[in-house]
Amino acid sequence: GTQRGSVQFLSPFSGLPIGIVSDTTTQFSASSTVSIQASGTLDVTAGSTITLSGGTGISMGASFVYGFETGSGTVGTSVSSEVQLNKM
Repeated sequence: GTQRGSVQFLSPFSGLPIGIVSDTTTQFSASSTVSIQASGTLDVTAGSTITLSGGTGISMGASFVYGFETGSGTVGTSVSSEVQLNKM
C-alpha cells in the first residue's frame, strides 16, 4: 500500500533542511545556485499562480520565450508618462 508522508532533503554540509517534497508541498531553498535540467520538455503547472522573482532580475539566457500574448499601448492614456498593458 501507500502511506502519506514527506521526503526531506538535508544539506550535506550543515545537516540543515534545504528541501521538502510531500503530497501538498514541494519547496527548496538554496543560498547559491539551483539548476533544473530536462533533456525534453519541462512542464511547470499551477492551479493558481506561478511567481518568479530575482533580486537583480530574471535571466532567460539565450533562450527564446514564446507562447504568450502581446499587445500595445499609448503613453499617457491612463497616467502621464506611463503605458498600461494588461496581457498574460
